[in-house]
Amino acid sequence: MLLATQHSKALKKLAIRGIKDSDWDMDDSLGAFKAGPAGTLDELDLSDNDLDPEAAHYLAEAKALRDLKVLRLANVKSTSFERLGKASWMRSVRVLACNDQPLPHLLPRAEQLHTLEIAPSATPLSKIAQLIAANPPPSLLVLDLSKARVDDAGLAAIAKLELPKLVS
Repeated sequence: MLLATQHSKALKKLAIRGIKDSDWDMDDSLGAFKAGPAGTLDELDLSDNDLDPEAAHYLAEAKALRDLKVLRLANVKSTSFERLGKASWMRSVRVLACNDQPLPHLLPRAEQLHTLEIAPSATPLSKIAQLIAANPPPSLLVLDLSKARVDDAGLAAIAKLELPKLVS
């Protein structure tokens, strides 16, 4: 209802939490994302959800995300990150918070990404550094590792990354 109403044009941040894989089609949230007002949301937090293929499809085509700037996907379980990565709005994302699973699918399209926050994960930092090295964001200024599993090998791998604009 929030995205479908004309009064949602002022809505800039939306967090949706705790939706299980099978529950996405039990309500109208998918249709609202597809039909919602164009470009209204600046920030979308989908952390702590299961994202099924249909939900990923609707999100990728969502009018409300056309100018999305912040995407948070911490602790999201999905086999459909590739579909999100193909969304046209991925190009406008400036802040991405996620663990290692979505990185290979989202980083290649995140052309304006300036802040990458690594969410808590069991994956060692050295593997995450490899994922970043495979598709280094050209505009990356901030790499936030405060929630990552940091080890010596991970720090060494991060030090070898070629991120010329990185300042923090």
